[in-house]
Parts: sequence; structure tokens; C-alpha cells
Amino acid sequence: MKAFSQLVLVLVASALAVGVAVAADPATEVVAKVGDKSITRAQLNQEAASALAKVRQQEYDILSQSLDQMIDEMLLEDLAKKEGKTVDQIVDERVEKKVSTPTDEQIQKFYNENPRLVQGQPLDQVKPRIIQQLQAQEKQKLYMDLVDGLAKQTTVVTLLEPPRTVVSMDDDPMRGPKDAPVQIVMFSDYQCPFCSRVEETMTQIRTKYGDQVVIVFRDFPLSFHNRAQKAAEAAGCAGEQGKFWEMHDKMFANQRALEPANLDQYATEIGLDMTKFKACLDSGQRAPEVAADMKAGQALGVTGTPAAFVNGRFVNGAQPLEAFAKIIDDELARAKSKAPAAPAPAAAPTTKN
Repeated sequence: MKAFSQLVLVLVASALAVGVAVAADPATEVVAKVGDKSITRAQLNQEAASALAKVRQQEYDILSQSLDQMIDEMLLEDLAKKEGKTVDQIVDERVEKKVSTPTDEQIQKFYNENPRLVQGQPLDQVKPRIIQQLQAQEKQKLYMDLVDGLAKQTTVVTLLEPPRTVVSMDDDPMRGPKDAPVQIVMFSDYQCPFCSRVEETMTQIRTKYGDQVVIVFRDFPLSFHNRAQKAAEAAGCAGEQGKFWEMHDKMFANQRALEPANLDQYATEIGLDMTKFKACLDSGQRAPEVAADMKAGQALGVTGTPAAFVNGRFVNGAQPLEAFAKIIDDELARAKSKAPAAPAPAAAPTTKN
């Protein structure tokens, strides 16, 4: 019995040792040593953050596609069972047999709009391939319409969680209510043409979703944009006078004119106290805030701009409204499915005799 007790103690001690190793602080856990220098887990995580984010997103995309396929199959199986048919019969009746032959106008339109695909070949030569492509597109649409219609007739809740990164809002400027169900944190650069493009998308998002979305702006001036740093500081200085977004919009509307004289001009146009603005900009007092945003972005794996995080879900580059809307709609649906049930109405008061 004594030997058994000693064995248990050894096993417990080993388990605790493993637990300590797993729960080690990334800031102090050393993963490599080079001479008298050390590399910590936190440094390694930061260096690999961007690549790991891509891998996690790829894994999620694969799982999500497989899950969608499984859901579609279940919906079709339920319909087939209800109608006393096989899934193949359902698909044949509602998809395969409904595919039409493209008209000459549709074929010509496809030919004109896809020069890379036809590679300069005569229409007669590529016509069979175009017909095949158009029919494949129609078949896909019919199939999606079928399963989407079935999904609307039942309760389908997707609980697979996408990869998320915890992104601090800090005290950065924001458009929209702080407690909005969808938070977009944007790392951006005033000289970046792609950032200007995504600003247009952000405007479309605000129009489409209103108070359901809050957009947070964080600075990430790239080193090869020689006016981006001072532009970021200028926006911060305008923010000290309550006019960050006015300066922000002015500079994005005039990306090719961000010289010091231009910044002064924009500050005047939006009605800033120029003495305070010049003192702020010339002193560089906003530089530490810009540097803090840069450091935060780098820790999250941001390497270029624009880089957005939608409720922690990474969106790389100047994606169109459709790409953002897909994630926003999914986040709103998730928020709705997790919302607590409305409290039951209070019972009517009773009177005791």
C-alpha cells in the first residue's frame, strides 16, 4: 500500500510538472538560446503570428466548407425521406433537369467578358466549352437555391467558431456605438491607396449596418510612405480638438498631397485652432500613440495595410463590401443565436384575504 501511495504521489507530481510547463508565461518561457541571448515564446508567437493566422484561417475554411456540405446533405436527405425519394432523384428533378441551353446572346456575352479564358480563340472553337461553363454555373445556382430554400424552412444553427484574435480598441477613434455587436478594428496608412479604397467600403458598411457596427481606426504607417507618419500624427492632433474624423477624411481624399503645408491647409479648412495644431504636430507629441498602434498591430501579425479585424476575424487587404458583409452577417446571426431569451412576464399580483 505504501509503495502504491508513493507511485500516486510521483504521478501527481509529474502531472503538475506538465501542467506548469503548459501554463508557462509566454513572456518568460525560453524556446531557444543563442549564446547569452534568449528567445521567448512571446517573441516567437509575434514573429510567426501572421503565418499562423493564415494557417488557422485555412483550417477553418476547410472545416466550414465540409460542414456546409454535411448540412446540405442532411437537408436533402430529410426532403427525400419526406417525399419518398432518393437524394439523387431530388437533385435530378430540381437541378439537373432544370438546366437550360444557353442562348446565343448569353454565349456571346460570356465570350466578350472572359478574354483570358477564351485566349483569343474564335467563338465557334470555344463555344462548346462556354456552353459547358454556363450550364455548370446555372447548375450550381439551382443547387444553392434548393438548399438555401430548405435551410429557411428549418432551424440551422452553425456553431463552428472561426479563428479570432483578441484586439484591443485602446482609446482609438471610433465611428458607431462602442457596444455595437460587430467591432471592426482597422489598421491603416494615410498614404496607402488600398487603404483609401477600403475607406469607401467602410462608408458602405456604415450605411448598410448603421449602429450594428463600430469602426475603430488604428495607425500603421508603412516605412516606405514618407508622409504617412506625420499624417497619422496630424489626425491625432485634430482629434485632440474633437475633429479626428474630419482630418481623417480630408487626408484620405487627398492622399497625394500630404506635405506639411497641405496638413496645415486641411487643419484650417476643418476649423482647428492652428496655434494648438501646429504646436501639437511640431512637438511630435502624438508620435508615441502612433508607435503604440504599430506595436499592437505587429503583435497581431499585421505586416501591411489595410488590415482589419471583424470581431477578431482577420480580413486582409482592401476587400469589397461583399467580403465584409459575409462576415458581418455571420457575426450578427451568431450574436442573435446567443442572445438570452426574453424574461417571462411577471405573474399578476395576488391579494390575500
